[in-house]
Amino acid sequence: MDNLDNIKDYVDIPNDIDLAIKKGIERGREEKKKSESMVSLVKNKKVFKKAAIIAAAGVIGIISVVGFINPNVVKAIPGVQSIFKLVAYNQDGETLSKFEKFSTSVNKTIEKNGIKVTINEITIDDNSLAITSTVEGKNLNENTTEMGQINLNGQSLKSWGSKNKKINDNEIAVVTYANVSDINLSDSIEVEMNTVWISDVKGPWNFKFTVSKADKQSNSKIITLDKTIKIPNSTLKLDKLVISPLGNTINYSGVYDKENPSMRDGIYSFLVLDDKGRTLEAKSSGSSSNKNKYEGKIQIDDDLSNIKSITVVPIFKYWGTNYKKIEDLNCEILQTTINSENFNLPQEEVTKTRPVTAEEKSKGYALDDVIHIYNMDKTREFVSLEKLTNQKIKVGKNITATIKNIEATDKYTKLTFQFEGNGGYSPQNINMAVILDENYKDTERAEDGDLAVQEDIKDRIVSIKLPPIDKTKKYKIAIPTVNEPEILDQYKVKIDLEK
Repeated sequence: MDNLDNIKDYVDIPNDIDLAIKKGIERGREEKKKSESMVSLVKNKKVFKKAAIIAAAGVIGIISVVGFINPNVVKAIPGVQSIFKLVAYNQDGETLSKFEKFSTSVNKTIEKNGIKVTINEITIDDNSLAITSTVEGKNLNENTTEMGQINLNGQSLKSWGSKNKKINDNEIAVVTYANVSDINLSDSIEVEMNTVWISDVKGPWNFKFTVSKADKQSNSKIITLDKTIKIPNSTLKLDKLVISPLGNTINYSGVYDKENPSMRDGIYSFLVLDDKGRTLEAKSSGSSSNKNKYEGKIQIDDDLSNIKSITVVPIFKYWGTNYKKIEDLNCEILQTTINSENFNLPQEEVTKTRPVTAEEKSKGYALDDVIHIYNMDKTREFVSLEKLTNQKIKVGKNITATIKNIEATDKYTKLTFQFEGNGGYSPQNINMAVILDENYKDTERAEDGDLAVQEDIKDRIVSIKLPPIDKTKKYKIAIPTVNEPEILDQYKVKIDLEK
């Protein structure tokens, strides 16, 4: 495996972005805990993500002008109305179907060396870009079928993500998505997509077409903020807020007090609160820095239409998943069900280590051992799936998770959680959920397994499908615990949304 550290020094890779090169690194196994930091990586035994550099093609291919066509008449795949609905969720578990309503039909195809690529639909407004495509060829690999460089009106996107779904051995559906709030887009947008490699086949597949921005349909709007605050070692400016039914983003920038050789802005993350003090679902959508200045984007997943104001707070110290170092690995501390809502019951820390299986290795697990650290009630009582339903798990000082439902079939075990309280808890933490039986046999997500999905952002409902289990046995369910962010009042910035 090539060393990913050098690559990440040069490429800005947010949490939810997957990039690929022609034959290069199919899978990097390091989880990147902070998008803004290009240097500091957290060694993690779970949820590894691939990262690499995308080669851009210099040849401009097909040129076409695309008008609006009702996407309801577009059938990209027989029997499937929309690739957005087929792929369903992106890598962060956010729904993709929201893009369908505002999409424009493209239906342009290029075939090279036995690989046929079709751009089906595109949705673009001031905040978001989403493109559906199908790739056809013999024995396609789902994990190496990704679109290449994207330009909008001549401006290259700094980062983007993609989610694939295998239709059969010879056909892959792809949704490519990006946050474009940092680009000032005109009403008419020239889109270029240049892909050099698909799997081990060299193209290029170069598309060029023009579409209209969907702002009138999506009612997206831009609020100029121009709010400045002095923070340690720099001056931070909140530049603008883009509000759209497809997503919301705050663009920020900053200037260092003096030349900064490390190029680190010192901001670990941002917390966003609504007018009632509730923590909203927010995360970085990319950042960059040089020795003199920096810039970035804060993505807010919650619907802001009925919120009067928000408060943005930069956080300077690490917060999030609790870890304990074992054998040079940072292992998540998981809280198990305790069969009680008395969270003061005596508990103990239990560490379980086992060798990785051949099947786990084949699916991408990178380490030789699987290590779990559990906070567990001292009685160590395991119960039936029926008795686990509606149990609460205290995962942080101000937040609990209720097990709303357990759906156990012969194909999967679906766990549905609802989070309550005012603490921050990333939905992606549920990717590390574990079901353990009385013999401490663990059932968890495989490296190539389904990711957690946000079923309802407002009500904080998150679900994940794990492998099937024996419904007659007794179990505990465990999910990661988190610590709280340090909120400093002097750095709070209030934004009025009613102006």
